[in-house]
Amino acid sequence: MFMPEHTGTETNLEIREWQKFLDGAVHDLRAGLRAVRISAELLAGVCGAVPATHEMLAMMLEGLAKMDALSIAMGSYSRVLYTETPDAAVVPIETVLWSAMEELRKPIHDAGAVVVHATLPGVRGSYERLTTLFREILANALAYRSDAAPRIEIVVSEDAGKWQFAVEDNGIGIEQKYWEKIFLPFQRLQSRPNGTGLGLTICKKIVEGHGGMMWVTSRPGAGSTFFFTLPAGESEGSS
Repeated sequence: MFMPEHTGTETNLEIREWQKFLDGAVHDLRAGLRAVRISAELLAGVCGAVPATHEMLAMMLEGLAKMDALSIAMGSYSRVLYTETPDAAVVPIETVLWSAMEELRKPIHDAGAVVVHATLPGVRGSYERLTTLFREILANALAYRSDAAPRIEIVVSEDAGKWQFAVEDNGIGIEQKYWEKIFLPFQRLQSRPNGTGLGLTICKKIVEGHGGMMWVTSRPGAGSTFFFTLPAGESEGSS
């Protein structure tokens, strides 16, 4: 049976069509979830005073929030998985970090978290994806925090023409047997089953898409340090 050969152009077209389909599906799914959430909130205002009803509606709203977060994460994962990272101009990581922290302003404030860092360099890559990378790493530190107020420190060093980033937190830590598993899709620590299970997977794909590597070291009860490398863009950071 004759099978036509697929060119790179045809493959890219198929990927773009798939991403367009998935983006549309995620958009419609989130619209449906919003409609159900609004109805549940209105219902809570009418009969939420009844303890049993209030509990059921709270569970419904929590489930809707998780489904909404998962739909967003699946769309993000698909984009980093199937789309090539453009050879962009130099991106100042301090600006990227600021954008990521702005997106997480409320959870950072609610947790009393502190993020500290020295001057950060510029790297060559995608501003949007690098913002996603730092947002997901910070969100992970907030999700797996200990009883103490979260403290997240970012340290950078130069290594063979690349910048090596180390993001250290004071969270609950990770047993060594999970160090590789946490980067796989839908893997969560048993002690904290919340989250989409795609955040660190997306991070690793973004780093690899920029030609880097990502790994973790940790001790249970003593926090974790996530390492990753990115291509050097310039020697001086931007403030």
